[in-house]
Amino acid sequence: MKHIMEKIRNLNTKQKIITGVSTVIVIALIVVGVVMTTQSNEPSIEMKKNEFTVEYGETLELPAKNYVKADKEVLDKTEITVDTKNVKLEDHEVTTKISDKDDKSLYLIGLPVGKYAAKAKYEDETLDFKIIVKDTKRPEFIDFKDKIEVDRAYSGDLSKQFQAKDLSEVAITVDVKNVDFSKAGEYKAKVTATDVHKNKTTKEFTVLVKSKTEAERKQEEKKAKEEQKNTENSQQNDDGSTMTWDNGTSSSGASGANDNQNGGQTGGGSQSGGSTGGSSGGDYCSGLVGNSNEWFKSMDELNEYVAEQLLIPDWPWQRFTIWLDPQCGITANWY
Repeated sequence: MKHIMEKIRNLNTKQKIITGVSTVIVIALIVVGVVMTTQSNEPSIEMKKNEFTVEYGETLELPAKNYVKADKEVLDKTEITVDTKNVKLEDHEVTTKISDKDDKSLYLIGLPVGKYAAKAKYEDETLDFKIIVKDTKRPEFIDFKDKIEVDRAYSGDLSKQFQAKDLSEVAITVDVKNVDFSKAGEYKAKVTATDVHKNKTTKEFTVLVKSKTEAERKQEEKKAKEEQKNTENSQQNDDGSTMTWDNGTSSSGASGANDNQNGGQTGGGSQSGGSTGGSSGGDYCSGLVGNSNEWFKSMDELNEYVAEQLLIPDWPWQRFTIWLDPQCGITANWY
């Protein structure tokens, strides 16, 4: 080193300048080489982040610009791929499409919930990242019922009164612990819709427990129908026909048996064996009633038959008499 320094001191000014310039050039070349080497080792693409999240049911867009940092020229040549080999796409109605002629990026629709490995590839460079599909949306009730009426002593399933929609299957449960079905009144209850990914929607509704049981209600309805039918029959009978309900005596004051005989002669009715003196009832058991050839076990059956006959356009009879017979039931004679 000492020897070198002596040589430098012995150089003239011109020689010193040449030596200094040469040294600077050498150093500059070394720096440029280092920089170029460093740049050549840096990747041309860079991920914006390592994980990306998309909502279940939404479109998963796969253009490179959504995931990679790079200039436009590099992005246009960068390909994004998603590994779905562990998913049976046909079971989940997954569809794919290409956006347009200029942007040939792939779009996935309906990808099921889960975590997927993905890659961004540009020329010889490949970067790995994750795509996570989550379901965070709650089910929605359809035509929600704020109040439900039930009979007293109700034992059915109230959950069947509700419907909910979601992208996955929904289970509906009800909480009726505060409802006393044995006592009439209004009670508060809750209904919950839960999808397969445990998203829940809970709403409150009112249960109105009525005063009568189902059996009592049906009995009342039956009675009301019978009364309505009797009313309709009575209204029809008022239209040109009369009906007498007695025990062997017609509306004209003659005996029921006599009317029955007359009916057989003048109205085409069959004589049912009654005597002109008005028998006490056993003589009316022939089963022949006017032209009907029937006899009836109850007033309801007779009312129904009479109503049907009155609807016949060519009604041949103007009047009929009815006997209540304890042995035969109810018979009628038309004339």
